[in-house]
Amino acid sequence: MTETQTREPVASEVPSEAPRALPYPRARFALTLGGGALVALNAGLRMDGGGGEAIPVILWGSAVVFFVSSFILLMTERSPS
Repeated sequence: MTETQTREPVASEVPSEAPRALPYPRARFALTLGGGALVALNAGLRMDGGGGEAIPVILWGSAVVFFVSSFILLMTERSPS
């Protein structure tokens, strides 16, 4: 009879480094700036009288997505312990 051999992971099969964490502060800053830029663009179009009917809705909606995404990143960020 032959013996059953169990195979253990070899060191070369184990990932050498863990995936890097997202740079939350930089991403939050970029999302906040992006949302602010969209709000400024919307205000500029409003003062200029342009933009039609759909453009302000799209700009405000996009700015909300940017700001909410930044808030979600803030809430999921690990606290320094």
